Amino acid sequence: MSSHEQKQKGDLERQKGRLLEYCVKHKYEVEYILEEVGSGMSDTRTKLHRLCDISEKRQISKVIVEHKDRLTRFNYKIYERYFKSLGIEVLQLHRSDDE
Repeated sequence: MSSHEQKQKGDLERQKGRLLEYCVKHKYEVEYILEEVGSGMSDTRTKLHRLCDISEKRQISKVIVEHKDRLTRFNYKIYERYFKSLGIEVLQLHRSDDE
């Protein structure tokens, strides 16, 4: 999830490039790339809903984000637990020291 300002600056494309580079380096097969521009606090995020749908169908084994706030601004641990309950690993490229 990125803001409109970040998209205009090209941040979203660079972020996607870094994530794809990481996946190639680790030989992960990329099935889905879900990018969304808007507030990470919104509960009407269509791409997050899509991520839940494909997770529940067991169509993925990992969710990879650059930073945890790219997945959600709040309640990250709940999402992490949700995905784990489905057998899906959540990987963050960059973790903060307080995690």
